Amino acid sequence: LLLGRRGRELRAEVERCVSAAISGEVAAAPWRLLLGRAEAAGGDAEDATREVLEEEVAAGMKRTARDIADESKRAGRRRRTEILDLALELCATWLRDLAVIASGAEEVAFNRDRLEALRAQAGGVESARARLGAQAVQETRRGLDLNVSEELALEALFYRLDGLLG
Repeated sequence: LLLGRRGRELRAEVERCVSAAISGEVAAAPWRLLLGRAEAAGGDAEDATREVLEEEVAAGMKRTARDIADESKRAGRRRRTEILDLALELCATWLRDLAVIASGAEEVAFNRDRLEALRAQAGGVESARARLGAQAVQETRRGLDLNVSEELALEALFYRLDGLLG
């Protein structure tokens, strides 16, 4: 996923979200891009699952309309959650890289292909605050497993990052 167009777009959206937190621009709600991408992926998964299940019914397999709807919705929810989880993992990794670059340990950065952007952002960020930001992201990831409101969780996270990094 990350090597394709959609993966590159997701990484760019994550970078914009972190950049907004650093520059104090979270009022523009940059996390909505992540939510929109996750919603679209979830919708695609739901549609694809529904299509497969309807083909199975046409081939003689017994399923009720409710079963098809429920299973399709579960597939969509799973995919949406997977994309949000990936976005948050990318965000935590980006913040971790900001911390190591701010500490002078650039050689251990994971996002080696984005060193220029990381260097530019790391100049205005304290290493300890970036590490705390990465921890906050991981806490939010764990919270998504508890079925919290995804939008509220992301909004709270990026305002928290704004306070830490901005």
